[in-house]
Amino acid sequence: MVKVRTGVASLAAVFLLIAGAAESQAQNLCAAGKLKSAGKRAGKGLNCYSKAAKAGTAVDPLCLSALDAKMTLGFQKAEDKGDCTVTGNEMTVKMIIDNGVNQIVTALPSGTPGEICAAAKLKAAGKKIFKKLVCYSKAEKAGTLVDPTCISAVELKYLDAFAKAETGTCNTTGDAAAIEAIVDSTIDLILDELAVSSVPATPTPTPIPPTPFRATSLTVRDPHLFFFDGAMCNDITDPPGFLGLSVNQLIADAINGDSEPDGSRDLNVLALFRPLVYPPTASTTVDVGASATCDHAGGGNPCTITDPMGFQTLTYNTQAMGTCHSPQAGTTGPGNVGNYTPAVENTTGPCVVSDPLPTFAFDFDGVTISLNDAIVAGRLIGNPAMNIDQGLISGFLPKSVADMIPIPQLGGAPLSSLLPGGGSCGTPADLDVGPPPDNAPGWYFYINFGAQLVNLN
Repeated sequence: MVKVRTGVASLAAVFLLIAGAAESQAQNLCAAGKLKSAGKRAGKGLNCYSKAAKAGTAVDPLCLSALDAKMTLGFQKAEDKGDCTVTGNEMTVKMIIDNGVNQIVTALPSGTPGEICAAAKLKAAGKKIFKKLVCYSKAEKAGTLVDPTCISAVELKYLDAFAKAETGTCNTTGDAAAIEAIVDSTIDLILDELAVSSVPATPTPTPIPPTPFRATSLTVRDPHLFFFDGAMCNDITDPPGFLGLSVNQLIADAINGDSEPDGSRDLNVLALFRPLVYPPTASTTVDVGASATCDHAGGGNPCTITDPMGFQTLTYNTQAMGTCHSPQAGTTGPGNVGNYTPAVENTTGPCVVSDPLPTFAFDFDGVTISLNDAIVAGRLIGNPAMNIDQGLISGFLPKSVADMIPIPQLGGAPLSSLLPGGGSCGTPADLDVGPPPDNAPGWYFYINFGAQLVNLN
């Protein structure tokens, strides 16, 4: 259940309660008393700062300490009523109030010439906390949900007070919403701590089905990997590799084949956009992972998630045109000059591109590779998109980490022993300098991919 409490959410409460009679709740005189005491402590505390701002002086410590004593007495009286859901939480509520008050005071600097404006805003913020908690106190005492008209009246008076304050000279302007967010967050924390039951609730929204894509190709483009067979140095990145074996061919066989056989392709890397929208909202995400099975006979359709915890969540943005993602300069090609063949393919618009992820891990045939500062991007084909091409995964692998990644197929030899500059026969060395603050030696990996829309069970 998602609790509807403050700000715009209070409008939802209005519609919920207009639609029918208020639900009956258990009466809680203890919570009612504590809410009122907490509201007085917060509201009058901000009023102490308001008076100081107006006078151009430091806040009077006696003004604040008197409020502490009154709140202590108020909480004691509330707990004497005997119907407390939670007891002994006075200090926790005080800490919540002090944190909120300090944030508000910091955000509303006083001092000439805007001291009158700051004083008015501090007073308005204090009134809102107090009056709103009184609304909840009345509801707890009556055993009902909070009255939405009580909440909305407080909201309107707060906005009116800020607008009136800004008709004069202010040190800051246009900050009603920012201060309101602090006020409402403080109120929410107090309501949680006091286990208030008068807060209206709305059903948890039904999750939007994801837009699932399955990787149809994954190709390591940089750096290349090399293996010394005792006689010569073999580039094992692309076919023919060594004895017909290469990294990219093994990946392709796993994506397209069913070696078990168990009816599912061996490697199923999925991107689950939640959902794929253009342009995305600020909270739109994509989950990427390989914990899935996909029907071999059906061309990758349908797919089934086998372990939701095996997916990593990235936020993403979209771009209509131009270059969306490309390698960093000086991190590609032999000795970090030019490019290997084929070169890394850049991603162009229209595209999706993820925000950098501190760590992005993927597993292939028992070998887990974790890249730092990873970015995933791809060009969208179709409207709505049915395919992704020019996909590019980039990230940094520190040499110290590659030294600790064993390759079972090579008797446990480390991954670094296949990379130029890490002990492999490949020359010249491809070691890159990683991102700050470590600036560690290692390799920027660039992996191109393609993907297609699939059905998800």
